[in-house]
Parts: sequence; C-alpha cells; structure tokens
Amino acid sequence: MNPERPRRVCGGKRAGCARQEGITEELQIQNKELIVSKELLRQSETRLIQAERVAMIGNWTLQLHSRTIVASDGARAIYGMDFQKVSLADLQKVALTDYRPILDKALSDLVSKSIPYDLEFKIKRQSDGKVVDIHSVAALDKKTDAVFLVLFKTLPSKKSQS
Repeated sequence: MNPERPRRVCGGKRAGCARQEGITEELQIQNKELIVSKELLRQSETRLIQAERVAMIGNWTLQLHSRTIVASDGARAIYGMDFQKVSLADLQKVALTDYRPILDKALSDLVSKSIPYDLEFKIKRQSDGKVVDIHSVAALDKKTDAVFLVLFKTLPSKKSQS
C-alpha cells in the first residue's frame, strides 16, 4: 500500500461509503437528540420534586403481586421515612391505629370492587413522631396490577385554628 495514498475505509465502493456515512450521521443526530431528551427529563424530574415539596404532596405505587411500594421523594418526606421501596405492611404501620380498619377496607374495595379510594386520615411521622393530617386518593391500574396513590399533607383550616 502506498503511504501517500489515503486508504478507503469503506472498501472502495462509493455506494457503501455513502450509506455508512449516512448511518453514522443519523446515529450522531439520534445521540444528540437522546442527550437533549435526557436533560429535559432530568429538569422535569427536578421540577416535580420541587413541586411536591412546595405543595406538600407525594405519590406511591403499590405492586399488588409483591405488596411492595415505590414512593416519590414527596411521599417519603410526608411519611418521615427514608425509603425508596418498602413493604405495604411496613408502610401501613405509619397510620394511626384508629384509621387502620378504614384504610384496609378502602384499599380492599378499590382492588376487588373498583370502589373509589378517597380518604382523610392521620399518620405519625417516623422521623419526628409528629401527627400529620393526610388526604389520599388512589386508582387501580388493572393492566399493571398496581395501585397508584397521591397523598396530600393537609393543613388545619382557618376555622379550626380560631
């Protein structure tokens, strides 16, 4: 091979070279799009975490087959627990005992009869023992065999403060 003559990477076939260059260019474009999408997703997640904190809301998903819960940062803050994944049994211990039968029935009714889940109850935060008022709404996703729950830390009304 002559060192002054450039080597053909594509094996000397122009059509093949053009096709490879086109594929490489397309992959570079897709890579840039993925990088931008990843950054937009990260920014969206940051805003969601901030919104949960400011609004005192959170969410969790209960996988019915494993009875495990994956919770958002907001839910963990409201419960005063440092977990990402927890068993349903462990999370149920946070609610005050007076509310446990109502909560159990509501979850059972949601799963077995599709009866709407919309409850107000009190929990004892694990981090500081403070009793907190909660409003939660849940929906059953039959396709994924999961329950999705949104919870709100409620504030005492102006009426009850006076």
